Amino acid sequence: MAGGEWLLIQELLERGDDEFVDRLRRFDDAKVLAGFAERWYSSPSPRPRELLLAYLERPLNAYRHEPLVKRLFKLAEAAGDDAVMSRLLVALDRSIRRVWVRRHRYVQQVFGSRREAEDADAAWRGSGIESVVIVSLPASGEFLVHGWKPEPILKIPANTAMPRGGPGLSDAGRRAFEHRRLFSLATRRYLRRRVWRYFRGVGKTDAARYRSAVVPILKLYEDSDVADSVALLDNWSLVHILFHDSEVLDSRPRGWVPREGRSLAELQPAPAFAEAWQGQAAALLGLVKQARSRAVRRWAMAMFDREPGGGPDRDLRVILDLLDSHDPEVVAWAAGLLERSGAARGLEPSDWLGLVRSAGPAALPILAGLMRSHLEPSRLSMAAAAELAASHSRPVALFGLEALRARSITPADAAELAPLVDAACEPIRPELLAWLDATLRGMDHDIDRILLLLDSRHADARLLGLDWFRSAPEPRGDVELWRRLAESPHDDVRIALAEELSRQVDSPREKLDSAPLHGLWASVLLNVIRGGKAKPVVVEQVAHQIRQFPEDAPKLMPLLGIGLRSLRRPERHATLAALVRLGESSEPAGRAVRAAFPELKWE
Repeated sequence: MAGGEWLLIQELLERGDDEFVDRLRRFDDAKVLAGFAERWYSSPSPRPRELLLAYLERPLNAYRHEPLVKRLFKLAEAAGDDAVMSRLLVALDRSIRRVWVRRHRYVQQVFGSRREAEDADAAWRGSGIESVVIVSLPASGEFLVHGWKPEPILKIPANTAMPRGGPGLSDAGRRAFEHRRLFSLATRRYLRRRVWRYFRGVGKTDAARYRSAVVPILKLYEDSDVADSVALLDNWSLVHILFHDSEVLDSRPRGWVPREGRSLAELQPAPAFAEAWQGQAAALLGLVKQARSRAVRRWAMAMFDREPGGGPDRDLRVILDLLDSHDPEVVAWAAGLLERSGAARGLEPSDWLGLVRSAGPAALPILAGLMRSHLEPSRLSMAAAAELAASHSRPVALFGLEALRARSITPADAAELAPLVDAACEPIRPELLAWLDATLRGMDHDIDRILLLLDSRHADARLLGLDWFRSAPEPRGDVELWRRLAESPHDDVRIALAEELSRQVDSPREKLDSAPLHGLWASVLLNVIRGGKAKPVVVEQVAHQIRQFPEDAPKLMPLLGIGLRSLRRPERHATLAALVRLGESSEPAGRAVRAAFPELKWE
């Protein structure tokens, strides 16, 4: 079984299959894995290399993989392989995590009198010392006070090392050991000191290579790796990279600790090989944008602020990109950097518009404030002002509305106001629509403009469009407009259309050719899914048309058939009622109904 599994693993490696890493981690023959290390590491193809890096980015908790990991470590160290060593550095940083535990320290003190001993007893108990006892010492006439003082200490939890049993561990057994790590605690401490010693040697000989190796390392850390101050200090190599020369920390063989009387709140960037970061504004900005750990991003921002001038003009585009960060701290920092640098004053309106389009929600209010400071609204084109006014961000929408109010609008500009119809900021949309109504009400009501409002996904915009539709005589008489309204997905628009058709049916026949009306009625009735309340109204209109003009019955009866066969009960009932009234209206009408609907039973 093991032999067949190993053959499959090798085949997956040759194919470069992503499943290789998962299969390899479940394989637990330590002897086979040890012999496999050099062949895997030495493979000249790029895909095995990618899979090797992917394997090392997983936790060091694959059962009996100690020989494989140790041999990969030695091979990479001997080859000066920064990429593999960087994955090992992060994996080993993650392999030790201390926790706070409570221990009791024995305390005692001798006093010359019982009164002093009793005062000490009360003070000790008040300070949290437990099991305080006063003991008389007859030989000297003194009194001994002793007890147990609880203290929090950092300690490695027991049973953190992966067991070293024989092969064949079940899947359930592997899951039970997922929280453990390869190697004993002492070996893990040794290996993480050794991997840092490798990068320290790189930094001493080649600062540029050191920086090039460390930047990708810093991008591998996650927020979960630095969940609290203890976890930060447990990242042995990370603390060296970021705070090696800090006066707040001491490096001990078992890990980093704060110095006596110092607090981690005082921690400031103090990296190893600080000269490697001098003049590297672009690299630091890249870390601010791409690092997945908040601790690394904050360190990079603080380091960038130390740069003479910071290079904001040279790296303006990168700083602007930071306004789209998911981290509010980064967004605020980048906005302050833009403000201090003065670079925002040189941006063109098209630059501001591009920033608004790409920025995330946290960045938009900041951008709106910067635009107010550095962009004259009159410099915006009509289309740009309308786009800003339609933004879902209230500060941006207000700035766009102010820019629109500052301009004089001509009929030629009306088409550029189209984005306002679907303005996304609900609190601002009433103001926008009121301005739009006041601005365009006196102009000719173009059909396309009315349709634009009636196609809006917002009911208040459609309400304005319906008001324009009802108040403009010429568009109301345009049958093509009705035809397009009949296809609307919005029930309020279709109901308004049905009401207008009712008025047209009651008007003299010669004012309107009936053929377009027939097409409109058919369009509404055939729209089974979206008919809603409009269908019963149209059914009654068709019946009214047949009563008024019996010669149209052959053409209009099929429309009533559509309503009769509708899947929706309200339309069927409305059609049946209309047919009954129509059949009773006159003898010719009754014969026409019976001929068209022979399946109906009449009494």
